[in-house]
Amino acid sequence: EKIAAAHLSPLVDINSSTSVLYGLPQRIVAAESLVFLAEQFDFLLPYLKLMIPTDRHTFLTQFYSQTIQVAHELRIPIYHNVSANILDYMSIALMISKVNWDIGEILTQHNVYVDILANELQTFRNRFDHINEQLLSIPKAVYRTIWDQILDKIFYTMVEGYASAKRCSNEGRALMQLDFQQLLRRLERIIEDLKPLPHKEFVENYIKAYYLPEQSIDQWIRDNTMYTIKQRMALVTMMSHLSKKKRAQLAQYLDEQDRSRTPVLTT
Repeated sequence: EKIAAAHLSPLVDINSSTSVLYGLPQRIVAAESLVFLAEQFDFLLPYLKLMIPTDRHTFLTQFYSQTIQVAHELRIPIYHNVSANILDYMSIALMISKVNWDIGEILTQHNVYVDILANELQTFRNRFDHINEQLLSIPKAVYRTIWDQILDKIFYTMVEGYASAKRCSNEGRALMQLDFQQLLRRLERIIEDLKPLPHKEFVENYIKAYYLPEQSIDQWIRDNTMYTIKQRMALVTMMSHLSKKKRAQLAQYLDEQDRSRTPVLTT
């Protein structure tokens, strides 16, 4: 009651693309100030234990475990609005879904969506560097957090695009691999300080699953629940080497999984 409620200055716009990357400088000051305070509390912990009565140590331990030790995790939601808005992920998925993957020959040229995506990420990197050089120094932890979030969203979007294909041949799957490898090469030049690139296994695992023999696909479908039911169903549909019986069994399994997760409405 004695402390005024916090409010954001009207001079700071954290939700617009016209601002400096959705208010990234202000987000950095807020998040890293909080992390700094948590680090100072860590430093003071031995002294606080000496000053606080023993019968109150339980409350001190609870404060540290529930507040201080998780302060750095607040970077994730604070920077999320930046990583979620610097790219139009839905448009990227749509571009991928429009590619003809049902081809009959091995291609040596990647698809144009790879260039569009890489160019947009290079633009973001340039703006990121401008903030670092002209406005405030960006800590490495911030750099890693934001790029980790961006790559997580990009690679999920790629799988979502691939899963939207109606048909896919062996040569089409090879083209997916070509596109992905070309994108990784471009990303390694754009994000020089983040090696190995996180989350890339999400795409690699999905593409390679297409080549699994029939006796191995059951276990893959059951184990890899990090992919949505739609994504796993698309994989089963596109695996032309599966027998009709196996495809029907897997489709039934995934359908049952989907229905079991759908809430039942009661009146």
